[in-house]
Amino acid sequence: MGVKALKRAQHVTKSSAFHSGTVQGLSGIRGCMKRIVIALALSAMPLATLPAATAQGGWGNSFTADDARDARERGEIKPLSQILRPIQNQYGGNMRHFVGLFDQGGRKVYIIDWVTRRGELVQFTIDAKTGRVIKVS
Repeated sequence: MGVKALKRAQHVTKSSAFHSGTVQGLSGIRGCMKRIVIALALSAMPLATLPAATAQGGWGNSFTADDARDARERGEIKPLSQILRPIQNQYGGNMRHFVGLFDQGGRKVYIIDWVTRRGELVQFTIDAKTGRVIKVS
């Protein structure tokens, strides 16, 4: 075998090793990506079952901001500011998180996370039309 043929054979061998390494590298990346996609899909499953779980508990979907504004304009619910005043007076503290406006068996309710003046975290379920506290937990 001549020098040129030997160099060509070495080049082909290196080239093949490079390409096979690239293919193996890509398949390794593809396998990793598949695992990531599967993990993301599995982690999203509890979120996908949440509406069904809340519906079983008697809770409907939450209202959008537009739905809430329209209901307030029609007089179906009180503004949130009016709902919060009595809670502020009775419990002190402030609202930590507005969970949302929900339908509970045909009744619109606000759910609010509140931190009392003592630092306790409390969740209120409040009738959105009357402002009456339904549940404190």
